[in-house]
Amino acid sequence: VLTVDGGFTYANVNMNATLEWRYLVKDSNFTVYNPEGRIILEVQNDNLTYSDDRVVYLDSSRGQGASLSLLHVTGRDNGTYVYNTSENDKDGLTLVVLEKLDPPSFNQINVTKPGHSNLVSGSVRCFAVPKGAGPYFYQPNIQTNWIYPTQDVGYNIMIKKDVAYIKNVNCAVNASQPIFCQAREGLGPYSERSHFFPHYLYDFLDTDSDIDRYISNITRGEDRTDWSQIANVYAQGDNPPISVARPRWEQNGRPSMPAMPVINLALDDTSSETEGESNTESTNPTTPSQLDENLNVPGAEGVDRNAIIKEVEICLRNLTKSLSHIQQQVEITRENLVDNLLNIYSDPCIVEGSLHIKIIGEEGSDWGGVSRDVFTSFWSEVSLTYFLGDLVHVPYLPPHRLEEMYKFRLMGRILSHSTAVLGYIPMAICKSTMMVTIIDATEIAEDVLLEDFLLYLDNEDRTLLQSAMDHFQDLSEDELDKVQNIFVKFDMGCVLQEETLHKQILKMAQNELVIKPRSLCEKMREGIPEVHYAQFWSQMSLDHLTVLYDRLKPTPNKVLACLRSETLFLTESRRRVYGYFKDFIRTLTERELEILLQFITGQACVPKRLITVQFSQLSGAERRPIAHTCSFSIELPETYENYEDFEAEFRILLTSDILRFDTQ
Repeated sequence: VLTVDGGFTYANVNMNATLEWRYLVKDSNFTVYNPEGRIILEVQNDNLTYSDDRVVYLDSSRGQGASLSLLHVTGRDNGTYVYNTSENDKDGLTLVVLEKLDPPSFNQINVTKPGHSNLVSGSVRCFAVPKGAGPYFYQPNIQTNWIYPTQDVGYNIMIKKDVAYIKNVNCAVNASQPIFCQAREGLGPYSERSHFFPHYLYDFLDTDSDIDRYISNITRGEDRTDWSQIANVYAQGDNPPISVARPRWEQNGRPSMPAMPVINLALDDTSSETEGESNTESTNPTTPSQLDENLNVPGAEGVDRNAIIKEVEICLRNLTKSLSHIQQQVEITRENLVDNLLNIYSDPCIVEGSLHIKIIGEEGSDWGGVSRDVFTSFWSEVSLTYFLGDLVHVPYLPPHRLEEMYKFRLMGRILSHSTAVLGYIPMAICKSTMMVTIIDATEIAEDVLLEDFLLYLDNEDRTLLQSAMDHFQDLSEDELDKVQNIFVKFDMGCVLQEETLHKQILKMAQNELVIKPRSLCEKMREGIPEVHYAQFWSQMSLDHLTVLYDRLKPTPNKVLACLRSETLFLTESRRRVYGYFKDFIRTLTERELEILLQFITGQACVPKRLITVQFSQLSGAERRPIAHTCSFSIELPETYENYEDFEAEFRILLTSDILRFDTQ
């Protein structure tokens, strides 16, 4: 039983918490379980047995329930404690541990410019992400504290809870005294301060009708998206990431799409915002032309990439909203992760809500980070055993394993559910093959087939085939033999000729990417729940899949754009180590970035929220980074004296099994 009026209690970190169950009759025999399901107190005929030396039993004098104290609580103590009587009646009480929040960000910026004056007015919201977790009826109480100048500042300010109303800022002056904001959850400790310069309001001013509508939506609470961070995660290749002060898009017409249900661009309410997609602060504004240049990249004729990104995000939100608030508690082992998940998803009802995953033998409770890690690891492992391909993947099952075909139905179910939970497609399945899975496509555009096939080949074959298409006459005899071997490998029994090369490659692509995997694609489609198909998969075109797969490709610039330090002002040692970390990231390959991101966030792609860099005093044999996947943060030891030591230890870390330890 979880009751609204007594289902949770508060405690600050390092303080003592009192847990009192009041809704069951006092029993001389009872047991108390902690959030991990472990007994911490057992009473038999008033004989007490403790399994945690921090627990102190407090005898209840009111004849109801029981109470105890938990000494020196930490963030790990957050969760539901169960009082279980001898009659097997249970009463749940959730302990909400109030930790120090990350520095808040500023969003929901509304700006007006009266007449032809140089004065700008507007409002700014101070937004902080709660860290405490409680029952579904628990509503975090975030309190904000504003610090701002009151005399000779050139503007007027009025505070109303988490919103600062700023009036008459002179936009002709490129400087202003900052306002500061800090936040806390309940009566917990205040966060570090964040600051905002009022003259930045001018950067958010635009007369474009789309922006006016966007600001109007924000003031009504209909959209809380930080489009600058969204643009960064969908950035292509090694292009510089986008960090903008305001959203801007041009409506250049919808892209050509196959016949599918019409997409609904309406956001019903603010509940579509999911955990892990918190608003963040833009720090390096770009001009509207720079934003358009980065977002509207070459693609299919008439395609506005920015519009496609927005449609993808809205479809992902609708998919996530289709999940109920019911959480299924499941246990897996890292060694049998694939088999465990396939068994769990043999129940079709499992996709109706989210999962709370416990990895046996590993510490850490699942507030989102463990689920991200498990789904990422699952798709990484099955890509090696049930798929073929280098940079994109195609379903594959050899004839002697045909009895395992049913697993592709389960993988379709896991693909759809993990996309709803994670907010992105977790594996780059070949676009041509994906269209077969989604709409049973039989004809794929030639340019898409060719691109997919080259990505499907390994690097050596891809380079050789590209050279043959570009400069056939320049190929040596040895290279021609190797091209012929590629044809033989893919059952293309024909003479190699320049005139027919392009057509022959397309035939190979059609066979490998569309015809061969069709039966497995049909099985995967059978596993996709109907509501998921209607909300998301039926809306996806090749253009939507393109931006979704760009989302999966981490680059150093993308990762660097996500970093922020825990405080504005760093000591010399912290500033030095923070610089080492950035320099190290710039040297990493795509695969190494995926490993690092999964270590920090639980996912192998760039998150839609900032990664907080914190610092520790660990040294000697204890020196190592510690990741907190649920809060998207990493602790770096500030005891490094030179970059060489930092790089050497982090290189060892990337090649070790880092996902099994120091992830909390």
